[in-house]
Amino acid sequence: YVDSRGRDTFIPIVTRRASEAYDKVLVDRDFADMLNHTMSAKYEVDPQFAGFMDEVARFRDPRGNSKVWDEKNHFRQLIVQRGDQGYAFMQTVRWHMGRGEPFTTIAQIDGRGRVYYQGYLTPTGGEVVRPFLNSHKARPFGVPQMRELSLQLGALIGPATEALTQAGRTEIFMRNEKEILSLGRLLMATTQRDQKIRDFLDHPLISKLEGEEVPKMTRLALEYARAHEYTKGRITDPEAYRGMMTKLMIENDASSSGAQIIGLSTRDRSIAINSNVLATMRARNLERYLRSTSKSTMTSAAFNRQNNSGIGTYEMGFLIV
Repeated sequence: YVDSRGRDTFIPIVTRRASEAYDKVLVDRDFADMLNHTMSAKYEVDPQFAGFMDEVARFRDPRGNSKVWDEKNHFRQLIVQRGDQGYAFMQTVRWHMGRGEPFTTIAQIDGRGRVYYQGYLTPTGGEVVRPFLNSHKARPFGVPQMRELSLQLGALIGPATEALTQAGRTEIFMRNEKEILSLGRLLMATTQRDQKIRDFLDHPLISKLEGEEVPKMTRLALEYARAHEYTKGRITDPEAYRGMMTKLMIENDASSSGAQIIGLSTRDRSIAINSNVLATMRARNLERYLRSTSKSTMTSAAFNRQNNSGIGTYEMGFLIV
């Protein structure tokens, strides 16, 4: 990379592992524009969520029951198991909380042209890391955003077979709405912090999760509790959201694997053909498959514009060419 004055920054564009065999000619103007664009995105750390999760990661029961609560604290176990990487991640979160300023990340490409980011707190950091990232840009939150949030929560809670359809995800969300709200409210509480962390670790939506799943469930529940409080429980009333803004970011997988699973599970022949589960009987089917994956990738990248949702998204899909 070079800076705005044309000076070499000595930051490599290609990852070290891929650099020796990578054809530098492939880094053309389109690639350069893409990298510059993705590195222009600004992120923030949500202090309410990150502060609570930092306390969870460091929680040792002061009443002498540390062993009992350590066994329940799957998130803390995960951070400890990751060793230096886990400690450095939480230290990075604390640093950004203290700094209180938006930040950008440096992107690199691997041997297959995929984008990865340097650092401990980046969009490619995995399921544990992404919930700690807020968008720097606040967007209006209303009924369409609440609908997307409910679908995300329904998919996360499961069961997986019921969560294959949007109707199923909505039903899951409705069944668990009270527990989602109670979980989010734990993070919003400002008193009796130790007791709130114990309640959090014993919460039915948290206690059965693996450590990797805890941050996402917690972050989405917090946003739901905020919306519920803002609207005074009138979550289906568009007028109740007037003036509400959000910096929440969600992830949408733009690959066709979901469609393939649905095609296999529901025996929907049309979906199975279009997602290439069944043998392609006509040349046009392959074209439609490629076109559908291309459209999915575009939809994820342009989610806010195409689907009228103000929630920021991570680009997680791959375009098959």
